[in-house]
Amino acid sequence: MRCSSEKKVTDYVLEGFESKKVVHIFTPKTVEVAEAIRTSLGSHTTILKGTNDHDNSEENLIYVAIPKQRLFYLKKIVRQVDENAFTVVHTVKDVSGGSFTEAHDPSQKTFQTEQKEQRYYEKQAGRTNVFKGR
Repeated sequence: MRCSSEKKVTDYVLEGFESKKVVHIFTPKTVEVAEAIRTSLGSHTTILKGTNDHDNSEENLIYVAIPKQRLFYLKKIVRQVDENAFTVVHTVKDVSGGSFTEAHDPSQKTFQTEQKEQRYYEKQAGRTNVFKGR
């Protein structure tokens, strides 16, 4: 138990509280893997087109940003579709905007109107005069 809590403290010191993971996935089954990630995790992916420098063949890779807690599940999903896929994982400090914010970080929501924003934060705070004097 002690090692687990020490690891968490070390992770927070090195990575920060809100660190995310960016994963590059190299697989000939890019469409299938990307679809499995999207349907299973709700994470949007980007498929990047590239060229293998060894034989100049066309190769694609998947780029996806996820909360670090989902990394285990992402790797499991990738292995289910392509057990030979090659993955590279990066730790990043901040990811914001686009579908990532909507799907994974409700505290960074964008609102269509000021009233909707006010209602959201009032509900979060559990009181009614959060924006008094605004």
